[in-house]
Formats: sequence, C-alpha cells, structure tokens
Amino acid sequence: MKVQFLSDLHIEFPENRQWLSKHAIPVLGDVLVLAGDIMPLAQLDHHADFITYLSDHFSQVFWIPGNHEYYYHAIDDYVYTSEIDLRKNVKLVHNKAVQYNDVRFVFSTLWSKVPSSLASIIQERLSDFFLIKYQNKPIDTDLYNVLHDISVQFLTRELSDEFSQPSQTIVVTHHVPTLYKYPSKYLHSKINAAFAVEMKDFIHATQPDFWIFGHHHSNVKPFQIGKTRFLTNQLGYVRYREHTGFQPNLFLEIA
Repeated sequence: MKVQFLSDLHIEFPENRQWLSKHAIPVLGDVLVLAGDIMPLAQLDHHADFITYLSDHFSQVFWIPGNHEYYYHAIDDYVYTSEIDLRKNVKLVHNKAVQYNDVRFVFSTLWSKVPSSLASIIQERLSDFFLIKYQNKPIDTDLYNVLHDISVQFLTRELSDEFSQPSQTIVVTHHVPTLYKYPSKYLHSKINAAFAVEMKDFIHATQPDFWIFGHHHSNVKPFQIGKTRFLTNQLGYVRYREHTGFQPNLFLEIA
C-alpha cells in the first residue's frame, strides 16, 4: 500500500494557492495523509473545490487538524476527539485510530507542552493565542498543555501492548514529537515549545513503525529513533520560499 503524505499547504494564503494551482498534487497513493495546517476549518466552504479534488482523485484521505485549522474558529468541539466526514472518503480525524487494510493509523494533533517560564512570550508571539477561541475566549498556554496531555493519553492508550498490532503502525501528528534532528536555524528560538515537545522516551517505549509530522516548515531528511522512522513533507509559506524542499509526489510504501 502506498501512503502519500504532506502537510502545511496553507491554502488560505494566495501565494500558496497560486503555487498549488500550478503544481497539482499528483495521485500516487492508495491513501493520502494530510498532517495539518491545510486551511482554517472556517474557510472550508471557500475552498470546497480543493476538498472535492481530493475526494475525486484519492480512494481515502485522512486529515488531522493542525493549529491553523482552528483559526477564526472555536476549538470547543475538538478538545478530546473528532471524526468528521467532509466527503464520503475525506475524514477529518483527531485523537482517532483507524485500521485501513493492514495498517493501523494513529492520528492526533499532538499539541505541544509549554513550560510556565515561556508562557508569556509564546502567548505574545503566536497567532494561535489571538485567533483560536475556547468558550468564547482566546486560548492560552494552560489549554495548550491540557490538549497536549489529552493527546499523550490517547497515544499511550493506542500504542500500548494491550492492542493487537497489525503489520505496520503509522502515527500522524501535526506538532513535532522530538527535538532530535530539529532544524538548526530554530534550535535557540524561544518559541520552540509551541512547535515541538521532546517525547524520545515515549517513542522508545512504544516504537511505532513510522511517525509523520509537520508544523515547523522545514523538510528535514527522514531519521530514526529506535525502530521508528520519522517523515515530514511540508509546503510551508511560499512567500518565504519555505516550499523548496516540498515533494508533492512523496509517498511511503508499506509492504
């Protein structure tokens, strides 16, 4: 089975839409995985043609929300879990495990964990804390951390030994689950805690076969932690030329 994967298309921005109109996503996978930051959910109707394209050309699409999906939108209905059919074969999934043929997909936004010492600067500098609402108020880092804990509880449950394991397990998150092989240009950034969380011990303990992620707009080469292979394929912001390493035709082949 071929699993085509990509993230951070950000089609809410004109430069990204223009680039994608000239570089249509080729249909190479039996499954297409979208690892977040595709567009704000509040703009689904505006970009219905894109969803229709995916539905018409791929047998199955799984899309996890990133942080940008919740912009201009309330997060209230997505705190714990969600599975929404956008089309008959296009599913928006968060904190959900799905068995598809012989592969077990484990999907979670995996919000990051923000230490209290960095809470103020992260809340000041990230749009998340102005554009995402919870109970009619802008979210804060306390909610970020609650969402992170919920995601980790879900991942722990789904990757535990009590579940019979199929031939392959693929975890898909938007946020980055480790600082290992993190882009060097961001290593000393004060806002890294909003993008990544170090889960190396968890990864060693659970050892899924593959882990697909997005969010930091840097297409680092595939790397390994234990037996888990990490993969990313992010378009990023075209206006900042973050798209140069993006591969629309990239896929993972599961034997």
